[in-house]
Amino acid sequence: MSRRPTQKTTLLLSLLACLSLGQEQLRAELQMGAQLADPTISVEESSYIVVRIAGVESPAQPTIEVEEGDASGVRTAFIGSGKQVFQSGNKVQRIDTFRYSVAGVKPGTYSLVAAIEHEGETFGTDAVKLTVRPMSDAEKSLAPEFSIEIEKREIFVGEMLPLRLVISTSSGTSPEFHNVAPEIESKGFVMQPLRGLFRAEADAQGRDRHFFEGNCEPLRAGDLQLGPATYPMQLAVRNRSIGRATRKQYKLTAEPITVKVKPLPAAGKPESFTGSVGRFSMDINAAPLKLKQGEPISVNLTIAGEGNLPSIDAPLLTGNVDAWKQYDPSRSDSREENRNRRNPMAPKGNAGRVTFTHMIVPLETESVIPPYEFSFFDPETGSYRTLRTEPIPIEVKADSNAVATRPSTSGGPVPAEAQADRPPPPTTPPPLEDMTDILSISELDGQAWTDARKPLTQSKWFWALQAPPAAALLALAFIAVSRRMHGRDAASGWAGTYPPCAELLGDLESKPMTALELYSGAHTYLLAWEEQIPATIRSGLDPDLATSLDEIRERHNYLSFGAPAGADAPGPVDKDEQSKILNILRSLPVHV
Repeated sequence: MSRRPTQKTTLLLSLLACLSLGQEQLRAELQMGAQLADPTISVEESSYIVVRIAGVESPAQPTIEVEEGDASGVRTAFIGSGKQVFQSGNKVQRIDTFRYSVAGVKPGTYSLVAAIEHEGETFGTDAVKLTVRPMSDAEKSLAPEFSIEIEKREIFVGEMLPLRLVISTSSGTSPEFHNVAPEIESKGFVMQPLRGLFRAEADAQGRDRHFFEGNCEPLRAGDLQLGPATYPMQLAVRNRSIGRATRKQYKLTAEPITVKVKPLPAAGKPESFTGSVGRFSMDINAAPLKLKQGEPISVNLTIAGEGNLPSIDAPLLTGNVDAWKQYDPSRSDSREENRNRRNPMAPKGNAGRVTFTHMIVPLETESVIPPYEFSFFDPETGSYRTLRTEPIPIEVKADSNAVATRPSTSGGPVPAEAQADRPPPPTTPPPLEDMTDILSISELDGQAWTDARKPLTQSKWFWALQAPPAAALLALAFIAVSRRMHGRDAASGWAGTYPPCAELLGDLESKPMTALELYSGAHTYLLAWEEQIPATIRSGLDPDLATSLDEIRERHNYLSFGAPAGADAPGPVDKDEQSKILNILRSLPVHV
């Protein structure tokens, strides 16, 4: 890996380039530097590397390499980039900044360098030393714990199993969760989407409990393994000696659990059983109950209870099914909002109801709707049960035209001999007052189409009406520009001596922006402040102010790199939140 060219080499390259190519910006002008925030961290703790590049327009993202030490002993991740522009007299200098997090994985001493490819050559920074020490007993006691909790270890095939993925943290820490669900291996199960994150009461040791919850359904018998599960998170621990929080990144792993899944018994299985497992009830209603032969009846069948509701099939019509034309039922699912009182462990999604809408057409003059049957296996009693509705009386009147108007039993067109029985269509339309369908244009006697009017743009009234809105828009534009200029003038403290930062502060004050734009701007402002303010002033910050700055950095990192797609709402951020961030930035101490 080559280093930055020496002064003699730089001069020689400059002369050659000026004579041959006449370039305005030369390869030898590239300058790189790396700075490590905390040179000593513990295992699972994180520090930050800031890489600065000057003299190149839009440089590529550098790579962080381990020059000395085991490369697997540290874990690096790109956080974000920014640009800083400084003006000194007539010269404008631009610096591109790249930030990386570096977490300790194994104890040891490591030399880290940042490298970049530029015009066919590799440039690198001087090495920075990072020392990773083992975790102390006190730090181990603060580490989060991750586990899988289930209610039963022995279930039947198809029985819905509630589960929780629990994260417990020490009361002296501040967990920072990613807006993603844990990943869990579930071979042999059907996993429903996990819900969360929820917070439960502290355990007996005083540790806070947070959990995701869901349901899984076993598909086959045998000893099945649920897990392991993994979840990434960050933990902040307030260190009052240095006036700020230290952060540790964890990739939590929950140990797997073995579940014994028993097959459903073959004895006593009813013919109408289709695989439903749980405890259910069935309700029915139908309409209309008085109709003509060939007209449809809508039958609503509601299955309610606890079990594998997403997998259940519709109840079956019994009796003389050939006397009915049946259509495929539609379904509507809903979940219980209240938790299961009989089983507090059960998530909300374990209980609910499914409504099937079954359209049937009597092909004969039937007197009742036959019973419907629904069979399921009850895991608590270990036996099958069959629910059966009562026959519903109906009144079906015979219709001489029913054979022509009702659907055919095959679902196809009405036969030609049936069509011959239809009365001929009327030769003249009925009076307008008796018509109930859409009027035909050809029947609108006495009405004529009118000529299209001339375009609005040729009317003087159109342009006269556009004048007030145009004037209002110009006034609003003038107000916006005035506010922006006022925001620039309002830049206080040290930022007033740096025009780019003063402009940024003015934009943050005057422009409506999304959360991502607000925190990205504030983060860039903080980077510029850290460049100009000595470490003695930065280390002596008020603890509350230090906490506020940490929160800004964390929010920026989450919105930029940790949040899922769509997490940043498109609308502007709340004005109170924007004012709060501005007040924090204005309160930063000035170098005197």
